[in-house]
Amino acid sequence: KLGSKVVSTSSSEPSNQKVQGGGLMTSTITIAGYGSLMDESSARQTTPDLTNWRYGTVDGWARVFDLVSIINIRRDLGRGRQLATCTARRREGVTLHVCLYDVPSDGFAALEARERRLRTERVQYQEANGSAGEAVMFTQYSDAEYRSERAVTADMWHEEVGQYYSGQHIYRDDLLPVPSYLKKTVDAYAALGPDLRDHFLDTSFLGDGSSIRAYLQERGERAFTLDQPEV
Repeated sequence: KLGSKVVSTSSSEPSNQKVQGGGLMTSTITIAGYGSLMDESSARQTTPDLTNWRYGTVDGWARVFDLVSIINIRRDLGRGRQLATCTARRREGVTLHVCLYDVPSDGFAALEARERRLRTERVQYQEANGSAGEAVMFTQYSDAEYRSERAVTADMWHEEVGQYYSGQHIYRDDLLPVPSYLKKTVDAYAALGPDLRDHFLDTSFLGDGSSIRAYLQERGERAFTLDQPEV
């Protein structure tokens, strides 16, 4: 249930103060997004009141397709091993290209609840113009933490996961990307230019450590097509 415990650092989240009409001060939190969120329209589907859209980098992280996507299972967009969306995992020497945007502080708890199968992490970012700051990025969690801190009872696990997915782990290293999600993500980076498309392909990985570039070379267009169910 969304009302159950969500590990949050909201009281100390990086916040910004802005002046609205009439001189009222409003507080916002900067979010660092990756994956399909690199497409602004995709980000606005879940956070329609975002502001100050821009791009930047976060050092020391890479994308890993290792999280079972319950929403895509519910939408019949994932099956078999094609169940994963990407998380962010620490990886030394890798620079993660991200989108940056601000959300109202009073709406952050709802956003954090929607991302409850990910960890709430504070990261340092740098924008293309050289300015730097601190943002919230939702990163790789773990099965043990999810069960002990969020889906803490069998009923909660069933409500959030089990009624849609029969597996016992939501973080797995044997998964393949959800095809439609992978295409959205590749397209989002490609729209920013060939260099960023190459960046995505070379700094994104399957759970087993192989790169998304190698995965696309192996499967070709089949990577973007959902396999037919076995009869």
